[in-house]
Amino acid sequence: MTVGSSVTQWERGDRVLYHVDMYRKSGGFTEYAVQDSRTIITHPEVDSEIAAASPCAAWTAYRALVD
Repeated sequence: MTVGSSVTQWERGDRVLYHVDMYRKSGGFTEYAVQDSRTIITHPEVDSEIAAASPCAAWTAYRALVD
């Protein structure tokens, strides 16, 4: 993981989660993904399988409430 020079809230090695757009040039089907630091969250202290489902489920619920 590389952290941009203007990113202050995250450090190399932090465990994070994000919801990726798989069809972007640097999205989910790439070896490395580029993500805006404002759209990631701290990886919770749960199994990785459970944590991996969280961003998608949370985003879907949010969109259902907002839209």
